[in-house]
Amino acid sequence: MVYSFQSSDGSDLECWLQDAFMRARDSIHTLIEEEVRAGIPHERILLGGFSQGGALALYSTFTHSKSLAGVVGLSCWLPLRDEFPQVREDSMADANVHSHLFSYLSLSYF
Repeated sequence: MVYSFQSSDGSDLECWLQDAFMRARDSIHTLIEEEVRAGIPHERILLGGFSQGGALALYSTFTHSKSLAGVVGLSCWLPLRDEFPQVREDSMADANVHSHLFSYLSLSYF
């Protein structure tokens, strides 16, 4: 699956991006539930991605109703991060964040 997050008409790009991430997330959640129906339990499903795919993996994992095995995001960000007030620097003890710019960015940036 490939999703483009560019507005074709330039209208309210922020709302469009939010809608695009939610639609993509819904597709990922549907795929997860298809795997569960095929016999794979939620706690054995791991999502991962690079760049935009990593952002979608993070968002899909954090918004899923069940706990998954984990998530791997490489060179990505947490989209719509204001929806996740629980993701704070003091709650990220298990996070493994690496960047060549890390000395310039605090963990709260991610």
